[in-house]
Amino acid sequence: MSHIVTVQPPEAGPDPRTDRGYAERARALIAEHAELFRRPVIRHSQRSLAVVAARPAPRRSPQLRLPLRPTMRR
Repeated sequence: MSHIVTVQPPEAGPDPRTDRGYAERARALIAEHAELFRRPVIRHSQRSLAVVAARPAPRRSPQLRLPLRPTMRR
């Protein structure tokens, strides 16, 4: 099997495998992206949607729930 060589057109920009600043820019972008998910900011327009999304899960039917502690029966 022959070795596959990809040739980028000149308008594609520098090759990420040989560009030295590529790794640093990628790390900075990933860190910035992770920071967005670390502390979510709820904008005023999204506040009502956040309340709807934060509703508690529906309760299961009583016969499927186990008691918290054993009940004393007489």
